[in-house]
Amino acid sequence: MPATPPPVTLDTIRVFAPHDLAHMQSVIEAVSHELGIPPHDHARREALADRVLSAYARGNRLPLNMVSAGLAERV
Repeated sequence: MPATPPPVTLDTIRVFAPHDLAHMQSVIEAVSHELGIPPHDHARREALADRVLSAYARGNRLPLNMVSAGLAERV
């Protein structure tokens, strides 16, 4: 499998390929379920998604790395 290019950053907006987003979305959903975050808790889901996307952008693209980043809730 060829290496995935890093995400494009436009000012503060990161742009990911659709297959990258699908991969991250599955991690976000699994971590949300594990933490018991309901779909209507937009603030916590957004914070979780930001941690997962940040990990992915830094190159931590293995599922376990993204799950760990997602589980690292800020207090």
